Amino acid sequence: MRTIVELERAGVAALTIEDTLLPAQFGRKSTDLITVAEGVGKIRAALEARVDPEMAIIARTHAGILPVQEIISRTRHYQQAGADGICMVGVRDFDHLEQIAEHLSVPLMLVTYGNPLLRDDKRLAELGVRVTIDGHGAYFAAIKATYNSLREQRQIFTQAADLSATELTHTYTQPEEYIRWAEEFMSVKE
Repeated sequence: MRTIVELERAGVAALTIEDTLLPAQFGRKSTDLITVAEGVGKIRAALEARVDPEMAIIARTHAGILPVQEIISRTRHYQQAGADGICMVGVRDFDHLEQIAEHLSVPLMLVTYGNPLLRDDKRLAELGVRVTIDGHGAYFAAIKATYNSLREQRQIFTQAADLSATELTHTYTQPEEYIRWAEEFMSVKE
């Protein structure tokens, strides 16, 4: 509820409420989901905290990790709880999307990560998709632009100058070290 209040005050027009179990356990992928009841509770709390009915509360779920009937059930519950839209990650193709979308009446948002099987804007619109996001492209572009800008300002020319944003992120966050620590001190295996 506090997140909704603060983001609404900041002027956010829309936000997603995620049903991913967060924070993810270190060393595990963040695809574990909370229960439907908890997800519905998060949507209800967000709607209760919202003052401006024009700010969209969008329920977000990972459609790629559960059987279709469970995704249908989960998204229908979120719609019934009052979500203004449904955001899905992991939709495989149009058949998968059609199976889910036919049970929903709210607008849809897809995080596609550039999936070529979902590149038909007309068909997406017919299925109720109003927003598509290609993944973390803007985030990686920002990392790359910031790095390049700082490098140019200091006129530092190193071997890293030609690395991609993903390689730069990997270079400077050094995830192998964190994984090694987790394995050594927490018995976490990737």
